[in-house]
Amino acid sequence: MGLSEFLVAGAGVTILVAALAVAAIKCYRKIDRGTALVVTAASGESKVHFTSAMVWPLVSHAETMDISIRRVEIALTDKNAPSCRDGIRAGFEASFFVRVNDTEEDVRRVADRLGCARASEPEAVEALFNDKFVEAIGIVAGRFDAEELASNRERLRDEVAMAIGRDLNGFVLDDVAIHRIEIVPLECHDPAHPRDALGIEKLTKIATAANMATNEAKQAERMRIAEQNLQADERVLALERQRRELAAGDDDANPFQLT
Repeated sequence: MGLSEFLVAGAGVTILVAALAVAAIKCYRKIDRGTALVVTAASGESKVHFTSAMVWPLVSHAETMDISIRRVEIALTDKNAPSCRDGIRAGFEASFFVRVNDTEEDVRRVADRLGCARASEPEAVEALFNDKFVEAIGIVAGRFDAEELASNRERLRDEVAMAIGRDLNGFVLDDVAIHRIEIVPLECHDPAHPRDALGIEKLTKIATAANMATNEAKQAERMRIAEQNLQADERVLALERQRRELAAGDDDANPFQLT
């Protein structure tokens, strides 16, 4: 091989290596934190990457999945509020924090079930778990009387989390936050429903007792005011009597007073 041929061959190798290096740089994918990259080969085999990966065009296909924490809001009010053990309905506002578990197996499970795009949509995640979270709240609320809920919020949160469980087909429940609990109005209870009927009866008794207590407080206030007025009147009469007695005493002590 002549020198010129050697130089041409060397230049060709250099160009080839450079081209491969450029292709490798273009095919290199750095993965942002809170995401996973699912790379599927032509054979159908898929691999999950969390930091970086090589994605070769025409040979493999890559999709990004958001695996960061998602917040699912649940608001149960009025007639949708769950029934407590005593039949009273209690409204709930709660937040559930879920995410795709950051393991290759779980990311693949979610990708196969939902697809990477849908698993990354907050609305799709909320729709996926809404019914399950509502059911868990209803189950746990039925273990408490309505008046117990506010004072047992931490226990209530823990029991809701236990009722849901951590393994959610590739997702995990990180935390539950209960923001608001309140008894819904009497008219939101259905008298034709046996459990609601119990709640109506109890709420009616509570309202009656509250009205009686309010009335007794009003009557006690009226009596207190009447007693104060009576005492004031008695003091005024006593002062008037003393004034008259003093005036009469002065008249008796004056011998020059004409009668």
